[in-house]
Amino acid sequence: MKLIDRVGSWLDLSQDHAIAVTHPAVIRAAIVRVLNAPPQAFWRIDVAPLSLTDMRFNGRAWTLRCVACPLSVAAVSL
Repeated sequence: MKLIDRVGSWLDLSQDHAIAVTHPAVIRAAIVRVLNAPPQAFWRIDVAPLSLTDMRFNGRAWTLRCVACPLSVAAVSL
């Protein structure tokens, strides 16, 4: 099973609040899944180290709020 599929399965189960501290590849896979982008997009997403990516579940679907936000900016928006 591909990483994108495994992360998608986790997102399907995590339709509430969740925080994941993980590798950039997992974040890229989640972004691809949330945006329903083609798998080739995985390699075109740059996730900075020690950054925050904010995804929200609105009851029907995941949305992408912020990608690779510096932690100083992210703390203000949470």
